[in-house]
Amino acid sequence: MLSLSRAMGVGTMVPATGMSSASGIAYTEETWTPATGRPKAFLPPTMVGADSVIIALKESATPRTIGLSATKVIDNSRDWRRRLFRVTATAATSDFCWNGSGNNFPNHTIAQVQASANSFNLAYAGTDSLIITLSSSNLPLVAAGANVYIYVDHTTGYLMGNVAATDPACNFVIWIEASGQFNDAF
Repeated sequence: MLSLSRAMGVGTMVPATGMSSASGIAYTEETWTPATGRPKAFLPPTMVGADSVIIALKESATPRTIGLSATKVIDNSRDWRRRLFRVTATAATSDFCWNGSGNNFPNHTIAQVQASANSFNLAYAGTDSLIITLSSSNLPLVAAGANVYIYVDHTTGYLMGNVAATDPACNFVIWIEASGQFNDAF
């Protein structure tokens, strides 16, 4: 995939130069030697770009986007492994703002949570990486005891969704921003 230059007005995401250059702080302050391995704060210069997706889950009533006690593929358009994530999620007991009156769009936040995660080694369902759990502990409109999990399947690299057995009784809009992949080429 070709990227556009910042000179064209597009946003870019790259590691800070101090995290990967020979004269950067990761190398000079962590005193890298072959015996100790590369610096712990090292970010490869190839970890460029970013991906964002918006997810809408209708979980307030049947038919549901993801059924109770079910797991579904949310996105398989790219490999979601080895990334850092920033997540914003909202929940509402009403219909999606684009299904209601036009004056509610786009300002339709009812309850909101923000989180950060990674798809390196957070354990969920074995070796998969949990990105966010949506529950009543972080979104008050979610029914007590209900959990919706968004995670990365480490076998396929797919972004997955799982709804537990308890009915969440609300709808979700989830905005996921992901860094470029940390390809361990060194």
